[in-house]
Amino acid sequence: LEWRGRLTINGVSEITGDNSNFTGSMVFNTTGAIGVVNDVAGLGGADVTLGDGYTLKIVDAAGGEVGNKISGTGQLMIGDSGSSGGTIELSGVNTDLTGGIVVEDGWKLAAQVGASDSISTRIGTGTLTLRQGASSSFTATDGTLTWNATVIGGGELGLGASSLEDHVTITSGLDNFTGSVRVTGGTFDLSSNVA
Repeated sequence: LEWRGRLTINGVSEITGDNSNFTGSMVFNTTGAIGVVNDVAGLGGADVTLGDGYTLKIVDAAGGEVGNKISGTGQLMIGDSGSSGGTIELSGVNTDLTGGIVVEDGWKLAAQVGASDSISTRIGTGTLTLRQGASSSFTATDGTLTWNATVIGGGELGLGASSLEDHVTITSGLDNFTGSVRVTGGTFDLSSNVA
């Protein structure tokens, strides 16, 4: 697909293949509908909007980077229940995604957080759900990593600073998380108000 326009997708959808030449925008609508992306390059360079109640699944078993700007009140899902896959890295500016992200069992979500970024830059402001058997890796590229996003589920939350001299700080968000926290680099600090 090669286009710079606006593509609106209503209802159930499946995107296959490499659409790197598409640089317009994609809007996924219809409450309760599910869209499936089988290739991390399937969304091309488009800005992606998830409508209310829409779920977009990225199920590329080989893994890879998703650099799109993703926004909206819908939900982004990494992987598919009953399958396992590689690591999906979110590298776009996704601050306006409010519908949350779910990582399925056997899949991994990764993101690098720059000095001028926050966790919400990569995963938005909704709830991150790590299913039992799911994992994640959030790494600061320059300095300290501060975690303040809401996370639930029984998976693994991986956090790392850019060096051993830098800090990993958790200030909030773990109240209903039943999984494990793995510090992959830096000095770990737990704020006194964290449950």
